[in-house]
Amino acid sequence: MKLLTFSCPNSSFIKHLVYDSENERLAVLFNSLSLWIYQKVSLETYESLIAAESIGNFFNLNIRNFYDSNKIANIANFYKIQEGYVVQEEK
Repeated sequence: MKLLTFSCPNSSFIKHLVYDSENERLAVLFNSLSLWIYQKVSLETYESLIAAESIGNFFNLNIRNFYDSNKIANIANFYKIQEGYVVQEEK
């Protein structure tokens, strides 16, 4: 499986993207920390998304409501350590 990752530091809407080129799945981590998976997204669409002047605008006009999607989680209770997410311990 080949995963392509892209951070979106200038987007007020999307935090991070992960594209699975083998299965044509796009994982979108929003700034709200909701994680969604979009199915059957072509590599061409992913490449256009990351090249767009406004990633959020491109996403809203070309991906949201155009591809089957599932909300995976809201990771607000998680925190980032290097490249992975670790569950924050309960106090």
